[in-house]
Amino acid sequence: MSVLMSRFRPSPFGARLMTLLLVALTVLTAAPAPAQAVAVPPGGRANYVVALMRNVGTESFVRLAEYSLRSDGTARADYWAWNAKTLSGRAETGFTTAGCAQTCKVYTAAGFESDPKQLYGTWSVSGSDLTIQWTTNSQTERWKFSNMATVTKLDLASHPTANRGFGWGSTVHFRTGVSVTDIYNAHGTYTGPGVENNYGTITEFPASSQTIHHPDAYNSVRLCNVNCMNLSTMKSDGAGGVVPSNKVYLAGNGLDRKMYYNHQLYEVNADRCIGTGTTAAGHLKPALQIIDDNGAFRGLVVVEASLYSFSYGGNILGVFDLNDI
Repeated sequence: MSVLMSRFRPSPFGARLMTLLLVALTVLTAAPAPAQAVAVPPGGRANYVVALMRNVGTESFVRLAEYSLRSDGTARADYWAWNAKTLSGRAETGFTTAGCAQTCKVYTAAGFESDPKQLYGTWSVSGSDLTIQWTTNSQTERWKFSNMATVTKLDLASHPTANRGFGWGSTVHFRTGVSVTDIYNAHGTYTGPGVENNYGTITEFPASSQTIHHPDAYNSVRLCNVNCMNLSTMKSDGAGGVVPSNKVYLAGNGLDRKMYYNHQLYEVNADRCIGTGTTAAGHLKPALQIIDDNGAFRGLVVVEASLYSFSYGGNILGVFDLNDI
């Protein structure tokens, strides 16, 4: 038995080799994994509300989106889109002007009342350029960004099909919104550029605006309820009096960024409510709230998608940047 065991006794060299191998294996196992690089978005702000438009004749489209720039370098867009070649018309939002002089329905562009679609991709920053490569549709878009005190501004630099675009970003998540009551109580005025394509007829708005009006002699109640305000206006009748001018409603639940902006001239439809007696419902303008790092409401990015017919006045697309920044 002793002779048999001696045949398997390791040599001194073999023992040293075994020891070295065990030490090396221990070191490799204990070594920490290299830290994964964290991508930093412009100004450290990962959440952007964005409006895009292809403004070309009667082949235009608009897209309203929420862009998420994640720390692993991936990007996600939750979006709603409309184009001039597909009629969609109006949809009920579920909100009304109950509490004001008239109880009217608030409408939006069909599709915006529903959940968004998604795009996925990657993003990168170089200098003042933000580049997003969408893998879902193999498109690359580039933005110029400007970091401000509590927000980051985006201006479209290049896109495969769109030629107008802007956006605003902050650190506040999209599951956060500002209530209609708080927006109304601020009585702000929000201005900025915009463009409208009315079935091939293009109008530029260097400084379009939206004012949150105080109560007045003709609209003693402006905040109809916690989800809707009445921003309708009056105009001179030419004889020293005033007559109704524009029916304007702004609604939202305050739980997210979505808002429903709906307006119609009285000269188009004289009823006190928008869309009464017709399948149209004025100008349908889906909007997303601009919220800064402090959680304050700073305005709206807006698209128009009033797509009732293939004709002037019935096929209107547009994008608007309304802010107080």
